[in-house]
Order: sequence, then C-alpha cells, then structure tokens
Amino acid sequence: MWGAVERNLTGMQLISYDSPGVGSSPSKYPPPSIKKLADVLVQLLDELALPQVDVLGYSYGGAVAQQLAYRYPDRVRRLVLTATLPGWGSVLGEPKSIALAYNPLRYLSRSVYESTVGDLAGGQARTSAAFRAQQSFHRLAQRPKLLAYYCQIATLTTWSSLRWLGEIAVPTLVVTGDDDPLVPPANSYLLAQRIEGARLLVVPDEGHLLLLDEHGQAHEPIREFFSSPTLEDSTTWNRAAIIDKDTSIAAARQRGIGAAPWAQLSTFSRRRFLRSRGRR
Repeated sequence: MWGAVERNLTGMQLISYDSPGVGSSPSKYPPPSIKKLADVLVQLLDELALPQVDVLGYSYGGAVAQQLAYRYPDRVRRLVLTATLPGWGSVLGEPKSIALAYNPLRYLSRSVYESTVGDLAGGQARTSAAFRAQQSFHRLAQRPKLLAYYCQIATLTTWSSLRWLGEIAVPTLVVTGDDDPLVPPANSYLLAQRIEGARLLVVPDEGHLLLLDEHGQAHEPIREFFSSPTLEDSTTWNRAAIIDKDTSIAAARQRGIGAAPWAQLSTFSRRRFLRSRGRR
C-alpha cells in the first residue's frame, strides 16, 4: 500500500507499521481507541529509540497522528495530515461514497472493487483504469479482517479532535485532493483553520487515494516540507494557504452536509464545538 510513498519520499528513512487489527498485526477486542493507538505509536518510537520524528498521517492514520501531536508534541517535529478529518463533527462524505465504505464486498471481488472505487475515492480512481487495476491487486492480495475493519469505523466515528485541535503546537501541513468524495476537502480546511499556525495544500484532480498514486502530485510537496532545514526554507510551506474562519465556513457550506441522518448530527456537533471554543 505504501510503495508509492516509499518510492517518492526519497532522501529520508521511512518507518511504516500495522496498527492492531491491520495487516499482519493481531486484532484486539474491544478495539483500541484513537488515544490508545497514539500510545502504541509512542511505544514503537521508544522501541526504535527515536526521540522525535516527522509524522505523515493518512485517512484513519490522520486521526492517530492528530492525537499523537496533541498528547506527545515533543515526539513530533513536523506533521502532515492527508485526506483526513477531525472525527465526530466533521463534514461527512457523499452518501454513495459513505455507503460504499461500509460495504466490504469490494475486498472480496476484483470486479466489484474496480467498478466502485471511483465513486468511493474520486481522483485517479475515477479516471484511470490502470490505477484501479493496480489498487485492486494490492488490496485483494491481503484482505482486511472484516470485524477489525468495522471496529475501526466505530472507533473513528466516536472520536473527535475538535475540542483540542487549537492546542496542537506542531508545525502542520494539511493536504487534500480537491476530488475526495469520502473525506471532503472541507475537513482539511477545518483542520488547517483550527490548528494554530497550520497551512493547507489542495492538490487538483486528486481524490482520497492521492498518496497511493505513483505519479501523484502530493508526494514532492510533502517530501520538500519534511526535508527543508527550516519552515522558512520550505517552498511548500510558503506556498500553502493560511485558512481563516470565514474560508473554512465557506468550504463547509459549499460541500453541503453529506449523508443523512448522521451528517445533520455531525454538523450540529461541529457548530456546537466551534461556538463553545470561539477560537480563530
């Protein structure tokens, strides 16, 4: 899955791991919370004797990355949050995309995967048959454990970072594709607005699988952001957008409220969190 990232983020040591219930790691029931998964990641860093690292959090892993940066800021030098969301209170995806995410049939049939992943993920998955075929080959080679998969969904949908996002003090670059029906770009606007000093990079014509695209446009900006000696030296950082509250609200309104009825509840929660905090 991470092959495209490993081949493109050159000049640095890359460490990837399987969270409990993912890949070759054993499942745990009840599933660990996002908070616990951040603790597991710190244990991994301790085992590897790494006092501080750059962190790339993608999709579900972006939630763990947020929790890590909040609870253990001294362990994170720079943070990239890609195609991710703040959990409960986020702007939910398109109804069709959400429905497909809850349906594991695509992991059992190559034809089902390739015929549905475009509506699920957008971007290259919509436009490139070769990309769809490549992704189906990798995904079906090691199918997820279905109970663990649904446990992940439950864990993410009962977690929220909105109440403490403003307390993250790590330099943060938020990256999103402009064609992500599963995790709409409005969530990246919200993250960039709420995290103090964060900046936003919107990648055109990319969807939820933008990091898995061998020739995608997100890899080089992320590599340059991580490898620059200082933030001031980073072209990516200097070109990324600073998001204010009005821009974030406009992005959410443009997107709409997503799949009913959970979208209305999530929208209500988001507004409640933001009113209670009154920040930025």
